[in-house]
Amino acid sequence: MAHPMKRVPFGRWLMAMALVEAWFVSSREWAGTHMFRKVVGIAHLVDPTPLASMPSFFALTAIYLTCVALWTSGRLLPFTGAIAWIVLMISASLEASAIGRPNPTLDVIFPLVMLGSWEVGRKIKRAGSELERDAFAHEVVCGVLAAIFVLACTAKLSHTGMSWTDGNPLRLLVFERSFAATPPLGDVRLAFANTPWLGRFASTYTVLVQGAGISFLWPRARKLWTLAVIPMFTGFAILMGMFQVPWVLLPIALSWSTFGLQQPAKSAPVG
Repeated sequence: MAHPMKRVPFGRWLMAMALVEAWFVSSREWAGTHMFRKVVGIAHLVDPTPLASMPSFFALTAIYLTCVALWTSGRLLPFTGAIAWIVLMISASLEASAIGRPNPTLDVIFPLVMLGSWEVGRKIKRAGSELERDAFAHEVVCGVLAAIFVLACTAKLSHTGMSWTDGNPLRLLVFERSFAATPPLGDVRLAFANTPWLGRFASTYTVLVQGAGISFLWPRARKLWTLAVIPMFTGFAILMGMFQVPWVLLPIALSWSTFGLQQPAKSAPVG
């Protein structure tokens, strides 16, 4: 008798961690404020001011975290995922209105895209067991992730070509960020900005890793690529203050946990 296929929840839990982190990133400016510099995004649909009160913030937070918890446990799909997506979109719009410009925070955009891709994948794969639907959604998300990184690489090279890898644009960015950091972090950034070969190495490494994102389409290459991604985002955090946790958590979730089909072991013939 074949062993039943089992769900491995680790991937959903890591994705949930990224979604929770995205919520606090998207609400750190608007929570408790009653002043918006410029109404941005879906905040145009209604007066956003009442939503900026602390009771509204706690209510939206409770709704969002409840939906994330239910989605993580596989309940009420895809309803809970859709509600979490909508609430996070509202929060991102309020955040953008509070700072007066569209919020470029990829910590928010990335989990939204991943969550949406997961639910779209499950919607497309109507037939089959829950595990088979999760397996298909898993592969859809991996494909979207691969596309995002390849597009990031293409965007860099389309503006300046391979000259982007000479390190000068990156060193200039790090030089600007060095004044916003206190020692010893500021000293590290300044030293990097004044070392041309480090700029060339880091720029080339970034382009190669992002371009190699296409390898995430193949399951056997995912772990190796994720290991290459971790130092890249660690460098972003140290040198530019870009602490983009979901960009590390989600590749790990997709690489080290599997929603793919676990082939049941064949039992020995009886008799």
